[in-house]
Amino acid sequence: MLTNGFFARLNIIDVGKRGSGQSPGSARDLPEEILDIAKWWAEFEPGTGNFLNFHPKPLVLQATPDAAEAIDKLRLMTEHEYNTAEEALDEVARTAWSRTCEHAKKLALIYACSENHIEPLIGLPAVEWATEFAMHQTRRQLYLASVHVAENPFHAECLKLLKRLGEQPDQRMQRQHILKYMKCKAADLDQIILTLVQQGEIEPITMPTATKTASGFQRVVAE
Repeated sequence: MLTNGFFARLNIIDVGKRGSGQSPGSARDLPEEILDIAKWWAEFEPGTGNFLNFHPKPLVLQATPDAAEAIDKLRLMTEHEYNTAEEALDEVARTAWSRTCEHAKKLALIYACSENHIEPLIGLPAVEWATEFAMHQTRRQLYLASVHVAENPFHAECLKLLKRLGEQPDQRMQRQHILKYMKCKAADLDQIILTLVQQGEIEPITMPTATKTASGFQRVVAE
């Protein structure tokens, strides 16, 4: 699923934990300018909607010279990331980076239409915003995929342990607490831990307790 193009075409926005102390807004308080523009788009009907007898001629938006230059720079950035993924034989990353520039151009198009719905023009601020958004999104989605998407059941258990360690304040846990959380046999946990240690994902540590020290494991943070 991650390499068939569907994942690369998505923009998945994860918002994290809901903040406290927020008061819900009201649609009654929207500025008149926004309401007028929204009404314009709601009433915008360029055709019949049936392409059997209707052949639309889409408007081609132009970009300012500096915006066009910024798009070219973005294309080079994404091509570099694509080539890096290809050299690393990372098919998921290669697929995702192949769509990043197109995502950014679509976002810049939306920005321009929001900025001026009558005579939209893609300017440098639109491309800069779209570039930052699209680059962040691709990196974020690849990270989330690496954390949550497993290739097999054993890999899923490894990711489960890594995620749990990452949720701890110091990214460390006692072995007995890990065993209780994983709900697996001790021998199976040993295989998971051995694999992650050899992969350089975690390292064994000694943790102090109220009466004595206990064995534990800590996630290795990449520098």
